[in-house]
Amino acid sequence: MARHLSQRFPHARIRVVEGKLELVGLARAHFCSWDGWDHLDVVHGDPLDAIEEDAHRFSMGVLDCAALPGRAGIPALKDADFRVLKDTLEPGGMLILGGLGLGMARAGAKIEEGVDHLAAKARDWFETVSVYQSDGGEDKEEFLQLSDEEPQFIVLLSLADKPLWPTAFGGYSLLPRGGA
Repeated sequence: MARHLSQRFPHARIRVVEGKLELVGLARAHFCSWDGWDHLDVVHGDPLDAIEEDAHRFSMGVLDCAALPGRAGIPALKDADFRVLKDTLEPGGMLILGGLGLGMARAGAKIEEGVDHLAAKARDWFETVSVYQSDGGEDKEEFLQLSDEEPQFIVLLSLADKPLWPTAFGGYSLLPRGGA
């Protein structure tokens, strides 16, 4: 993800927070390097703790929810966690929550209710909350994708009173409120 963002937005400040430092070592040992690879800002620690300790505010954040504690692939975010996520954004900023429910469909888990619950809680903290579900099309954007056989959800949160993104990503449909 960091590589994709740094290549697509070369002037963006990118910070990676990784709970398992050995994953960073494996990535650096086995994946192709790119311009800026050696200077990538990598912080080791719990993602929410690291975000809270960082005084910098971002216009956009991407959070891999599969890396957070939760149930059936849905992060168990408390009010304090939503406050941290909101406080890390600049006014009008947005946060992309990806990796929701990954690997759980094959285990028989119903992730739709969890996604709806997460979105409902997020509405207490963010001006705009939109839920997208993959529709299985071949033109699907890759956001922390694990498998083509299971639905993928993305939740976009914004401090602006209207979304600053397109109404749909390639291969995704915007769901009605409570429609996950």
